Amino acid sequence: LCLRADAGASADKVFKWPDPGLGQRTSDRVKAGKEAARWIACEVCEERLLSLFPSSGDADSIDHFIEGETLVDSLGDAKSLCSMRPLAQLFRGRKLDVATRPDGTAALAKTDSPPFFEEI
Repeated sequence: LCLRADAGASADKVFKWPDPGLGQRTSDRVKAGKEAARWIACEVCEERLLSLFPSSGDADSIDHFIEGETLVDSLGDAKSLCSMRPLAQLFRGRKLDVATRPDGTAALAKTDSPPFFEEI
């Protein structure tokens, strides 16, 4: 269960996103990254968890995966599970990018080509 703390946000406090595209790492861009993370955290977690499951999708392999130690081991190390490099690979593979909206919110969105993530 993931809950967002955005209920009751007033219209006069709409976040203004910086210009899209690559640019220098500035305090405004860092603030924008943190704001986007607030909106996409649940979707990122869902995508990351789903990526752990066997791609075959048959009931036996999923049962074996859930009953085995692989899932528990993966969930037990959140720092490794949610580090940027595996997340960037997942986003590239699934062609997911962060879409900002004029109302100050953000969400994950499918793209036509893999997104670019610069390692820092």
